[in-house]
Amino acid sequence: MYKMMRVFVLLLLYLSTLEISGAADTPTMIWEKCERARSLSQYDSLGIYSLQLQKASSGNPRLTAFSLFYKGLSHLFTGKAQEAMPLLGQSQQIAERIDNDSIIALVMNAKGIYHIMVENNNFLAQQMFFRSLEYAERAGYEQTFMGAYYLAMYHNLRGENDKAEKYIKESLAIYGKCKYDDVASVYTLYSKVELDKGNTALSEQYALEAIKLAKQYKQSFLLPDAYLQYATMLNATKQYAKSNEMAMMALENTEDAGKNKTISCYRLISRN
Repeated sequence: MYKMMRVFVLLLLYLSTLEISGAADTPTMIWEKCERARSLSQYDSLGIYSLQLQKASSGNPRLTAFSLFYKGLSHLFTGKAQEAMPLLGQSQQIAERIDNDSIIALVMNAKGIYHIMVENNNFLAQQMFFRSLEYAERAGYEQTFMGAYYLAMYHNLRGENDKAEKYIKESLAIYGKCKYDDVASVYTLYSKVELDKGNTALSEQYALEAIKLAKQYKQSFLLPDAYLQYATMLNATKQYAKSNEMAMMALENTEDAGKNKTISCYRLISRN
């Protein structure tokens, strides 16, 4: 009886060991988690998964490049933007070495976001988006690797606002099917596009929606852009006192947004 019980216990231990070992995620499974977190704009989770992928990708340069890209993207959207660029550079170097246009497109896209979000440098952002689009088209993944939102941003920078609006609508259609936390950035861009087209009422509506959604999803890093866009719209409609108020709200939320965003706020205030 004792021997039978001992064999039974050993068998249970063996089976539990198999279950635990079988539960470990493969590198591909971790990569899929990263992609899902990226698609949903869950950047804190993306940072965690990127570290897991980095550990699991030993000897696989493609997955290593992806892990560095994911980690850089996570930093970019979680208040550590200055740490993002070196990681994106390392990812790009590996991707170029293994001739992976898809990863290069992703990295160029992220660099464009950095230049427009942190440095407020539309010229460099446009260059990065253009190069990203070239690599994405070469890889055959224009929509997948650029993303509708970033294509909208690219066309807005080129003054092609009808095309920009088309991609914004696609971004919002995607949001309707699969919620993502940084949808406020889409509405901020939509407000800018409508203002560029002279539709001030729609511009105000979308700017207010951006502010509301940034607060709702606790995406505080998106508030400076949303408030600044609202202030810009108010300036365009000669509501100078309220424009100053919104610009000051943008300033209050610019702690991690970079000095150029602060300069933009003061520049707008000086015009009011």
